[in-house]
Amino acid sequence: MRLESALEIVGALKHRFGEPVTVTDVCRAISLSYQPTYAAVQALEAGGALALRKTGQRLFCEPAATPAGSLWLAHWSMEECRRAKSSGLAELSGALESRITAQVSASELVAVDPEHPSGPVAYVSDAGLGRDLPSARVEVPRRDEWAKVLAGEAGDWAVARRILLISGQQLLWAIALAAREEQRAEPAAAPAPRLQSRRSEFVD
Repeated sequence: MRLESALEIVGALKHRFGEPVTVTDVCRAISLSYQPTYAAVQALEAGGALALRKTGQRLFCEPAATPAGSLWLAHWSMEECRRAKSSGLAELSGALESRITAQVSASELVAVDPEHPSGPVAYVSDAGLGRDLPSARVEVPRRDEWAKVLAGEAGDWAVARRILLISGQQLLWAIALAAREEQRAEPAAAPAPRLQSRRSEFVD
């Protein structure tokens, strides 16, 4: 399995995070034909990075809620930041990266949502990292709020699909994967009881 192929597959799944995605869907999103895509998906599953589920003739895949799953997503996130072409985004990412020292890089959580409806938003675990950033609103989530950030207001993981992770990539993906599994385990809301119409007490 080529590293580049594996990263493209993981990237395609990141951009559909939280959705059911078939191997055919992944194949359409990347530059590989079906057989090499299928072989790479199987290799990633064997390594614990992907979870596969067959429904009828359709084979669904997604990042697994495992250390390997979060590690591969972290690798893709670093590659995605490297490929970002917007000069404004590069300036913002560079400003954030320059503030993260080697001593604290493992514990700092830093991410940018470049396509937020109200404009770019930088999420940082330390308010000091967000001071005087160019062209971005800054938010400082508590550690227990990051899953909500990645899930987005609608809870559909739209933010996780578009966000660029700059520091703490593996931890952030571990948080997202665990929250995804927890969300699925929640029982569906029971329908509201129907109000019974009150019968007339008078009989003709």
